[in-house]
Amino acid sequence: DEDYRYRIQNSLRSLNQANIDGVLAVARSVQGVSDVMCYQAQDGAGTFTLYVQGITPITSDEVINNVTLALYQECATPWCDFNVCKPDYLGVSLNINLTLATTTTVTNKEQFAATIKTSIESYINNFNGTDLYFIDLKRQVLNLSSDIANVDITSCTIYRGIDQFRESETIDLA
Repeated sequence: DEDYRYRIQNSLRSLNQANIDGVLAVARSVQGVSDVMCYQAQDGAGTFTLYVQGITPITSDEVINNVTLALYQECATPWCDFNVCKPDYLGVSLNINLTLATTTTVTNKEQFAATIKTSIESYINNFNGTDLYFIDLKRQVLNLSSDIANVDITSCTIYRGIDQFRESETIDLA
């Protein structure tokens, strides 16, 4: 009967409201979400902030809006306040010196530059660890071609946020 279905639906919804695991399950079920981190009581008792990582390197506003909508539909209560945010992004600028084999042509050098840039960007954008080591970046580049004899990362600048006009921190590796 219709009343019974209504009560089942509300009881399932109340399970999602009951704890943070339900909130995380709802957020992770949204299409385009890779992972979700939750910080409880961020803005006081009964509040939480979700940081949503999308399946792309930079989480889209659409994914954030879809997670927010899903939470309002499944978990929201009058006494619970929440925020859904993108993670803080870091921009990275690297200076790299390459030593190439003597048989490498000018055309190959230009191709190497583009291939190396794409490879490093892909590696960093898909990095899921906690510590990024330069030796791993060097290995990534060295594995691209036998024509690459050596790689030296001479400097690294880390930008807070996705724009390069924010405060930055330069790491001198020389």
